[in-house]
Amino acid sequence: MSDTEAVKRIGFITGIQKEAAILRKNSGIQKSDVKCAGANSDRANELASDLAQDGCDALISFGVAGALDPTLRPGDLIIPDQVISTNGDSFETSKDQLISHLGSRFIFKRGSLLGSDNLIASVTEKQALHKSTGSIAVDMESIGVAQAARGHGLPFLVIRAISDAADQDLPAASYQAVDDQGNIRIGSILLELVKNPSGLPDLIKMSGDSGKAFDTLRRVAALVIDY
Repeated sequence: MSDTEAVKRIGFITGIQKEAAILRKNSGIQKSDVKCAGANSDRANELASDLAQDGCDALISFGVAGALDPTLRPGDLIIPDQVISTNGDSFETSKDQLISHLGSRFIFKRGSLLGSDNLIASVTEKQALHKSTGSIAVDMESIGVAQAARGHGLPFLVIRAISDAADQDLPAASYQAVDDQGNIRIGSILLELVKNPSGLPDLIKMSGDSGKAFDTLRRVAALVIDY
């Protein structure tokens, strides 16, 4: 399918259940077309392929991302031009009317998004990846969606809100914070805080910054299919 053909049904892949819930509550998209990959690129590929085989004619990776570009701040919206893998493969996103539709209501940044199999947690690693890849942000699902879209000949987009800045180290409590189904592991977070209570201020900051990203996603979700 070319970008100019009319899109009748969009399949969405998220990383965590909260992102999926935002879509289902604010967009009116049928629940079966929103899948949560649990911060796993292989799982994202599998679920996106399932949506394609089930009749979706476009795919969107939707959720939060970590900034690599130091000018991006929590809550900023990005709609990348391409997704790149850690081995250098690149996948161009669709240039369809949805971008113009959102652009009339939001300020967003273009550029490359890096797909990673691992959480990028440290400022040092973020700086190194920004320098080596030129990517403005990183997430763990979009590369899987991009691969599935190419495999099925479908257009795809990435809509992401920044949850952590490039100059921000993620607290250790966040490293294993999401399970395979995309649920937050409250027990694991609390256990890490018991072992390292000094990490609480960073965790509180991360929660606040993620809240800004989720607020952006709620506003975007209300417009995604209204075009």
